[in-house]
Amino acid sequence: MTTAAVVAGRPLSDWSRDTRWGTWYALCPESADAPPLGALRIDRALLTPQGARERLASAVLAVGRLRLPGVPATVDLVAEAGEVWLITARPPVPTLADLLAAEGPRPDAGSVASVLNETAQTLLALHATRLAHGSLTVDNVVLAPDGTALLAESALGIALGDDMPSASAQRADIAAWAAVARTLGDAWAAAGTPEADLFARCAATAVSDGLVAARAVLVAGREVLPADFLLRTALRAAAAAASADLTPPVTRDAPPAVGDTAGEAPTAPDPETVVPGRDDHAGFPAVPDTQLTVPGRADRVPRPAAPDEQATVLGKRNRTPDAFRAPATEGDGDDGILLRFGPGVPADEQETLRALWRAAAPAPARERRRRRAWFGATVVLTALAVVVWLLLLRPTAGPTVTAAEVQAPTRQLHCGQTADVMGVLTTDGRRGPVTYRWLRSDGHDSGELIHTARRGDRSLTVHLRWTVRGSGSFQGTARLQVLHRSGSDSGSAPIEAEGSFRYSCP
Repeated sequence: MTTAAVVAGRPLSDWSRDTRWGTWYALCPESADAPPLGALRIDRALLTPQGARERLASAVLAVGRLRLPGVPATVDLVAEAGEVWLITARPPVPTLADLLAAEGPRPDAGSVASVLNETAQTLLALHATRLAHGSLTVDNVVLAPDGTALLAESALGIALGDDMPSASAQRADIAAWAAVARTLGDAWAAAGTPEADLFARCAATAVSDGLVAARAVLVAGREVLPADFLLRTALRAAAAAASADLTPPVTRDAPPAVGDTAGEAPTAPDPETVVPGRDDHAGFPAVPDTQLTVPGRADRVPRPAAPDEQATVLGKRNRTPDAFRAPATEGDGDDGILLRFGPGVPADEQETLRALWRAAAPAPARERRRRRAWFGATVVLTALAVVVWLLLLRPTAGPTVTAAEVQAPTRQLHCGQTADVMGVLTTDGRRGPVTYRWLRSDGHDSGELIHTARRGDRSLTVHLRWTVRGSGSFQGTARLQVLHRSGSDSGSAPIEAEGSFRYSCP
């Protein structure tokens, strides 16, 4: 059936682009002033190998945590109707390949220098964290409207491409950067000019001495570049001319429309579902369940299509931006203040009121004695309250945790089941807070959690509920870390324990 193609609640535009990792689409904005998003539908064949989805999720999360200005921001990684989508804050258009093939305004040598400098900075930041781009070409260097060069598809080559060590992937990045430098220098710098010679030396230095040295050569030779090259005037004009039309289609035969689902409340904060293998009816990590240990999520914007089963890793798509929230209706809220405006005090009564304010009538003697009695009683009650607080309610340093144990299910879990992982903490029996966190083998960190122990409790129990869906085999390991054992030794090494379970779904 022909229907409007909707992914993550937004329609797809007519624009698309095939890449090594799948097909890029543009998600049309929800309002006229909102920007379009990019959506990469990952090729299913790349997700078939064992652990491919876990590697993809790990790579996307690792790059997203860096918040690099030279990488398009990741909005979400979702699985919908059997397809895995990487959603970014902007579509990857226009690319350097688009500008090289376009017949519009031609960038200049200053544009080459801007692109090489910014891509080198981004690659160096990735390499500093033992990551790599993995597939750098002119096809995935995207230009923002202001002319900034962005590296799309960062780290996908590590997760979905050839299995190579990090150092080898970084060397491949440097060789690819040198190739881009030669391509742009040949295209946008006149042959035999100082600018062309500068870009050729940068490419050669990158291959022989690395990116840091190549960027130093580029910076040292900036005197041969146009004086206004930092403004990126020619680059911005060329990017604007090469931009694609991202208007939404009326109808389209495309991936099925999808909606949102939400789960029941578990006992551990923000658990996510891990998919060990490919499955057409269960996707990637599922939408985190609502729970008492995290703030409530905003209401979802109504979707134009019937809901299908979907899952999300980053959990951002379910939050409604403030700009799209429905305006409050009259009478909403309980904390409003109503102001009433009237004619005020009549003029002939103002002098009387001023006289009463300046010279209030003295209180009777009996009333003065009653006030003194109330004052004395208030002082006594305040003193008693302070004593009670000091003895009973004063915050304590918390119990000392002496040992930790994690008990995972011993039987193998099957399709769609949830593992109840239990942590047991041994304490000295004092009352107070114990701070801990769960670390899962899929990279999920629960963040700091607090369990308040009662006096006399020498054994505390905490739970982690871990749901797994999808076909394949998976071994999950949950590690429990006690972050603060007591108030006096919070700086010492944390107490840790871990447990594992097996999952299999044919």
